[in-house]
Amino acid sequence: MVFVRRATQAHRPSASLGAAIVLSLCAARCTIDVALVRERGDSTTAHDVAPPRDEDAAPPRDEDAAVDAYDAHEFDSPEEDASAPADSGDASADGPTSDAAVGAWQRVLAPTLSDLRSVWGFGSRDVWIVGDRSTILRWTGTVWAPVANPASNTSFRSVWGIAPNDVWAAGYDTFGTLVIVHYDGRSWARVPAPPVRYLPRAVFGTSSADVWIVGGRVEYSDDILFRWNGTRWNSVRTGGTRTRYLDIGGTSPNDLWIVSLDDTMLRWNGLSFIAPAATLPVAVVTFEIGLWASGVDEFWVTGDAGTIHRYERGSWSSMNAGTRNLLRSIWGLDRSNLWAVGTRGTIARSNGTSWTAVEDVTPRTLYGVWAASPDDAWVVGEGGTILHSIP
Repeated sequence: MVFVRRATQAHRPSASLGAAIVLSLCAARCTIDVALVRERGDSTTAHDVAPPRDEDAAPPRDEDAAVDAYDAHEFDSPEEDASAPADSGDASADGPTSDAAVGAWQRVLAPTLSDLRSVWGFGSRDVWIVGDRSTILRWTGTVWAPVANPASNTSFRSVWGIAPNDVWAAGYDTFGTLVIVHYDGRSWARVPAPPVRYLPRAVFGTSSADVWIVGGRVEYSDDILFRWNGTRWNSVRTGGTRTRYLDIGGTSPNDLWIVSLDDTMLRWNGLSFIAPAATLPVAVVTFEIGLWASGVDEFWVTGDAGTIHRYERGSWSSMNAGTRNLLRSIWGLDRSNLWAVGTRGTIARSNGTSWTAVEDVTPRTLYGVWAASPDDAWVVGEGGTILHSIP
């Protein structure tokens, strides 16, 4: 059965469509969520752009407060921070949702109800997902299966790898302490991390001896991040202002970009940071924005209310992706195949020129996206949500 969702394009006027009616069909422990779209007004409402429940609280004026409102909730016990919605249970399929520009998406059974935060892979049969409650899942072409790891009571926030036998995941434990684990092709092992209360946002690298973790301290904001040199993790000062770093991306060891909460972009040229190397065209109003680099001195940054900014050789261009919802993450295969995901089950896709978005693919917030090919993409989110594009 195929259900068609509303899609809007960035180069068209905004359609007056939106709010979702969710129907639950239950049989044999299988829940199917179907979102039907009804009309609404054009005006942007608090519901349209309301930030996700915990990550996007504005930072306090006093950056040196012991724990700000955002952090205090963030490092609650992972055993308690991901109470799944009642209807997300053992759902084996939504769908599928179909749109010519965005593609068809099928809900895939997950062995957990924990929030899933990040996805990364090396082909159609080797994909990893990490999330709350020490969750690490692996796809080998048939089912998603939990994988044993040595980091108990950990909320993982990001996963990245340079090869199938060289994968990193970063998170924090119950006390907000930085946790780093590594997969060597056989098993996951905990790697000694700098002993700091730190909330990682992203792990990314360019080789087995050049891996970075960005985020921010629990107690206060500063200019610290961490780098793996092939032997150990070291603290690195950026020389920028005290802030929180939200995402990192790049195309080579000499061309890495970092987006921060103070609206600035830092650039690593292989030897040192240029801070700031650029300033976002609008103020950052959320803790959750994504960055993806498409070429040398060229990258994309997501924003609030469906906004996406493109930086190319010193100049910015901004566009709406065809939605008013917050887009939390962006990833691409190349300049002509990009995806962005966010609140209210929003998936946006670009051909490099324009964006099209489909909303209410699921009632859940979506946190991460990765693709093996234009017709083989994975999206993860709240309550054990896993979506897979199908040809």
